[in-house]
Amino acid sequence: MGFVFFMMLRSHAQDNTEFTVKMEKEAKVLRTDCSEYAAYLAKEEALFKKQAFDREVGMHVIYEPDLQTIAAPLAYFFVRLKEAPDRWPYYLKAIATSKNVRDRQQFVHYLWEKQEKAPDSAANRSQVNWSRYLSISGNKEWANTYIAENPLEHVLGYEHALPYQVIYHWADSLGTANKTKAYAYVRTLYTGGPSNGDGERFFKLFYRLKPERTQQELLEYWHRDNGAFRFYVLKLLSESDNVNKKVASQLVTLRANKDENQDFLEYMNTAIAFLDPEQGKKEITSYLAKEMEDGEAMENHYVDPIRVLLAYAADLDANSKEMKVLLNYVRSDANSTFGSVYRFEMAKMLASDFQEKFKELYDSLEEKERTNGKTGSLLRSLRAEGITTRN
Repeated sequence: MGFVFFMMLRSHAQDNTEFTVKMEKEAKVLRTDCSEYAAYLAKEEALFKKQAFDREVGMHVIYEPDLQTIAAPLAYFFVRLKEAPDRWPYYLKAIATSKNVRDRQQFVHYLWEKQEKAPDSAANRSQVNWSRYLSISGNKEWANTYIAENPLEHVLGYEHALPYQVIYHWADSLGTANKTKAYAYVRTLYTGGPSNGDGERFFKLFYRLKPERTQQELLEYWHRDNGAFRFYVLKLLSESDNVNKKVASQLVTLRANKDENQDFLEYMNTAIAFLDPEQGKKEITSYLAKEMEDGEAMENHYVDPIRVLLAYAADLDANSKEMKVLLNYVRSDANSTFGSVYRFEMAKMLASDFQEKFKELYDSLEEKERTNGKTGSLLRSLRAEGITTRN
């Protein structure tokens, strides 16, 4: 465990007495309501019974109880730490993610000190990434204050150091100055390219802190290497949702060389759809028409057609020509491998966000049913899910 984290925990030690008194009061109140406490306990025991069963039958993957699901207050875990102390690693996760944002981080401090004093404390420290749980248990105000007020120094075992964990969990919530400071720090941790493993993980973190800069850097790796990096460049760009028309324009130029880039076209198309939504809208509309005309499936053009289509539809005007094309696509019988899945997802989106257009679609499907004397697969699926105009 990193020295920075160790010292920070020590600096909060004096707060635990007050916290303990508070928890004891809340625990006493909880225990007076036997039915409420018993209900939480029953849920907990059910989770551990499933784990015990998996072990008994020799399951290859043993079920890990997730105590977040019982939605118990912190006072419940305070009581259970005394009654079932061996379960503390399971309680830790639930404590760190409790809805009680005010007290959950102090509870992590309390539990750390409790384990630090235990006879097997060295083992406890090595098995649990306390920096991770301290970071999870914080909030965006705490994270911004921490980044702003503390030096971010590179230490061995950075994944167990507080700076990395705070940045990893709160990158999206940091202010501009803190993002700049955090970006400079994480760049010292990894200086390689966007390869599988560490490279992909770090570039995703770089993107959350400096999206435009990272997108441009990724494209530079494309020109620098014609091997494995190219796949990860496009994979990362295609997963982006940050508009960058400059990078999109460069991808359009690269895509024109189909002989060289044939294996990457689906990733290029997907990246362009998100980097430049206007360009993407034109292309998606064209591909939808192609699928209806000659069965050229959407999955031949995009890595994740549902994600692409949902983003495309969300930006449409209800009365636009693109919406008309989308409605025709959803009601069509285009028979690609996954076409029925895509059309069902689009119909659900219309029911949620474009109710009038969904009614138009649903009425046309029912009219087709009456005319043909049989129920189409889309209408059958919608009814099975209870998605109708009568909801």
